[in-house]
Amino acid sequence: MKQLILLLILMTPVPAAWAAPRFTLSPPTVSGAPGQTVGWGFSLTSDDLYWISVLGSYLEFETNPGLGVYIDRIGPLGGPVDFSLAPGANPWIQTFSPEGVTGVGAFLIDAAAPVGALNMGELVVLVDYFTDNPLTCGSCQTGSGEFRQAFGVSVSDVPEPATMALSGLGLVVAALWRRRGTV
Repeated sequence: MKQLILLLILMTPVPAAWAAPRFTLSPPTVSGAPGQTVGWGFSLTSDDLYWISVLGSYLEFETNPGLGVYIDRIGPLGGPVDFSLAPGANPWIQTFSPEGVTGVGAFLIDAAAPVGALNMGELVVLVDYFTDNPLTCGSCQTGSGEFRQAFGVSVSDVPEPATMALSGLGLVVAALWRRRGTV
C-alpha cells in the first residue's frame, strides 16, 4: 500500500516552478574622485503572480560610512509604470546617471575622502507585493520583501572633468603667452 501511495505521489504532475523576482546591481562596485557623485544601475525582473512596488533603498553594514552620503533614487519611482512592475512584465532596467534621476541610488563621495578609501556593505531594496495594480486595487497588498546586493565604493585619483578642462585651458593660455614672449 505504501508503494502505491508513493507511486501516486510521484506520478502527480508538479506545477511549473514559481519564478521569483531578482534584483541585480550594475556594476556592483563603483569608483570616483573625492567630491564626485557615483552610483549604480539595476535590473529588477518581474514576479509571475504579483505586482511589485519599490518603497526605497538604503545601505547597510557599511565598512566606512563616513566616506560619503547615499541618496535613494529607486524609491520615488516605485516601478517603471504607475509606481509598480506588473506580473510577467519585461525586466525594469536602468543605468545610473549622475545628472538624471536614474539608477537605484547615488553616492556622493566626501570631498575630503582619501584616495584609495573603500566602503563596502549591502544595498537593500524594500518592496511591497500586490495581487493587482496597487493604484486601483484598494487593499490587495499580500506582503513585503527586500532584495540585498553587495556593493562597493572606492575613491580614485581621477580628476573630475571640470578640473581637467580648467587645467587644459590653463596649459593652452600658458603656451600662448610663452609663444608671444609675454612670459
